[in-house]
Amino acid sequence: MSPTREIYWNIPGHLLLYPLFAISLAIFAYGVWRRVRLWMLGARHLSAASPGVIHEIYPTTPGRRIARVVSLGLGHARFFRTPFPGIAHFLLFWGFAVLLVGTIIVFLEADLPGRFYFGPFYLAVSFALELGGIAFLLGILLLGLRRYIQRPEQLDERFDDKIALALLLFLAVSGFLIEGLRLYVLQPPWESWSFVGAGIARLAGAASLSDGATTRLHQLFWWLHLLATFGFIAYIPYSRLLHILTSPINIAVASSDPRGTLRPMDLEASEIYGTSQIDEFAPKQLLELDACTRCGRCQAVCPAHLSDKPLSPKKVLQDLRHHLSVYGPTILRASRAGEKNQEATADPELPLVTGGTIEEDVLWACTTCAACETECPVLIRVIDKIADMRRYLVLSESKFPSELRLFFKNMETNFNPWGIGWATRADWAQGLDIPILSEVGSSKLLYWVGCAASFDERNKKVAVATSRLLKAAGVEFAILGAEEKCCGETARRLGNEYLFQMMAMENVELFKQYGVTRIVTTCPHCYNSFRHEYREHGTGIEVIHHTELLATLIEDSRLRLHGPAASGTAVYHDSCYLGRYNDIFEAPRSVLRAALDPAPQELPRAMDRSFCCGAGGGRMWMEETIGQRINELRTREALEAGVATICTACPYCLTMFEDGLKAENAEERVRVRDIAELAEEAGEVSV
Repeated sequence: MSPTREIYWNIPGHLLLYPLFAISLAIFAYGVWRRVRLWMLGARHLSAASPGVIHEIYPTTPGRRIARVVSLGLGHARFFRTPFPGIAHFLLFWGFAVLLVGTIIVFLEADLPGRFYFGPFYLAVSFALELGGIAFLLGILLLGLRRYIQRPEQLDERFDDKIALALLLFLAVSGFLIEGLRLYVLQPPWESWSFVGAGIARLAGAASLSDGATTRLHQLFWWLHLLATFGFIAYIPYSRLLHILTSPINIAVASSDPRGTLRPMDLEASEIYGTSQIDEFAPKQLLELDACTRCGRCQAVCPAHLSDKPLSPKKVLQDLRHHLSVYGPTILRASRAGEKNQEATADPELPLVTGGTIEEDVLWACTTCAACETECPVLIRVIDKIADMRRYLVLSESKFPSELRLFFKNMETNFNPWGIGWATRADWAQGLDIPILSEVGSSKLLYWVGCAASFDERNKKVAVATSRLLKAAGVEFAILGAEEKCCGETARRLGNEYLFQMMAMENVELFKQYGVTRIVTTCPHCYNSFRHEYREHGTGIEVIHHTELLATLIEDSRLRLHGPAASGTAVYHDSCYLGRYNDIFEAPRSVLRAALDPAPQELPRAMDRSFCCGAGGGRMWMEETIGQRINELRTREALEAGVATICTACPYCLTMFEDGLKAENAEERVRVRDIAELAEEAGEVSV
């Protein structure tokens, strides 16, 4: 006898499953349609002025999108960054996938002409279904253990979570029970291939169940399992289970642009400045709200949240989703009725911002460090939404922290945050014999000094060290001198898109005037802006961070470092905009290995999991009056490592660490140095 089984054994009236299945699919389809309509609310505001269905600076090929789905979706690459829940979800996902494939095989065997579900194929599928069922059940139990026993702070609890977990658990257990009861009655010689079911059959035998009682139990659990399965399908779009659909879709359509990339704005063509209502987000941004699984990985690494500020990236997404669910249908109905957009939006007593769903303190707490986006397993972007709402507050309402008024004024009048006269921008270079472009006409390399290294006394030393190293290595370069202006990055992150675009366009014209094709800078914020965001204004200039250039010079033996440039233990702090934003991790470490002996140690949170210094997103220029100071938290982490030197590659980080050391009364025993300063101390140049 060839191994097989009767598909609907002991199930009279099984044809009823087809209308039940159709009903569940109809409920499912209606729920999905409702959500898609809400996502497309944002399409009403899309135009050349505000692209965003899938806006990309760097377009992604279909092949790369498929590879991303395989790696992040099927492979769970980012889930494993948090091992315990990552393993649990991996087991749940692949167990479910195997059981789904097995169910499809059974349906095909029952409904297609001819037979294929027998012999070795049947045995292989039976064995695979046992393994899939075990993985599925184990994943459910592990996730239940994490949620209800371990109870990490990042997880919130809703009744929907209990329903979803209970439904999945019942499907897993009832599936094994149905199989075991069938095997107990039929006792096929190949039952060992279904080893879990065979074990349940032995338990039924030990309980001395009669065949009649067993068949009745089998029928009961079969129908309950069927109803639970169809209920599960129908429930998906109305519950947290919707992420089964939205998460892989979001992974597939996610932008390949660097983390933290903001939506461009055509200020002349735009009728809306920033985002004040839910339907002013792009459809892709609204899809992301439904792709969020509330896993809390973003919240667990957010420096604002960890320093007791009101921002939680997870809560921002969930609050926006709730706002969309509550007010989206009203907007749709009003739109169909032909009402004006203003009348069609949410209740004016509960707007999206300015005293509404998202509080202003939440928006201003963000450092744009992109830790949240790095951890998100399904590639949800948060920073662009916060920036869009900041844009509304700044450009439309003129509502921002009072200290930013002076910041914006300084940028407008002297083109730098300090407000120091623009004509003194190159004073740091006096006596160094550094060429200025207006005098030499052109240069192979433009050294973009940046505002901090031009005006801040401490950071001027970094500019001097960098220049001396480049000159000693025989690198031909020049600076813009008094013609250099701020890159505008901080103004943009603070929501002042007008100020950013004004500075960006002036800088681009300056680059064209002097034929600039290559820039080196010591500031990761300038680096990120020039490399990525200036592309919106027609530039394709090669941009290099000074640590990359120094690493190349050392590798080419144009710069010899004999070290050690520091005594005692040293650690390197990864800048958010250099590391997470641009994946530059090795170059700074390469220079430090050449400059220091022993080589620097790693902080507990390093590389793309580095903890923010607290200065990004314009926070450098705002008072930190809520919660703990982020820079002091990071400084304490370095001090706990017993360090003598903290190494940085960002002017903001350098400043924040020095302030942190003062707060900890440690400035006498621990020093902060930029990598260029350490390289200069250890340098012996051979040209």
